Amino acid sequence: PINDEMLAVMSTTSSYNTLMTWKAGSAVFSNLTRAPRARWVAAFDNFVLAGNIRDVASAQSKFVQRIQWSDRGNPFNWTTGLSGFEDLLDAKGQIQRIVAQESRLVVFFDHEIWIGLKGVFPKTIQFAPLTRSVGTPYGKTCVQTPKGLVFLAANLSLYLLPDDGGLPIEIGQGIRSFLRRTTLARALNTAWAVYANE
Repeated sequence: PINDEMLAVMSTTSSYNTLMTWKAGSAVFSNLTRAPRARWVAAFDNFVLAGNIRDVASAQSKFVQRIQWSDRGNPFNWTTGLSGFEDLLDAKGQIQRIVAQESRLVVFFDHEIWIGLKGVFPKTIQFAPLTRSVGTPYGKTCVQTPKGLVFLAANLSLYLLPDDGGLPIEIGQGIRSFLRRTTLARALNTAWAVYANE
């Protein structure tokens, strides 16, 4: 909302960090955004969303199934207006990644995938489970491709979540045995993916 300011997440390790701002063209950073400390963030429908929250006052209080969002168009306001939160307590596991697509928000849990859609008043965003049979504990392996989101599931197989809707489709059965045979299986918590258009 302030001219020449940008919003960023100062974390590359999926640790609990707060959102920070910096003025374009300078090296001055500020963490006075009043945003929650979160592992994952996304921008959707002019909201900034944070998932898998840690309470600012207590480092021990984690809300691993909570999604919190800012006021529409104002990432500095997390308490009034259209800001809010929802605890997805019916989900199994914790939020491992949030990915915003054009018309939906995809929330990955350890063993499930939930979808968030623009809500009808008084709900700002409405969440519902897409599938309860597959998710990912490896949030950084979720990557957008021209056909949809590809991610590594807990069973060490690759899945495609198509952009045009539908359930995840297993596409990488062959990689499962490779991962199990190599030392990569022991380092999957630090694994990440990127799409190369070749």
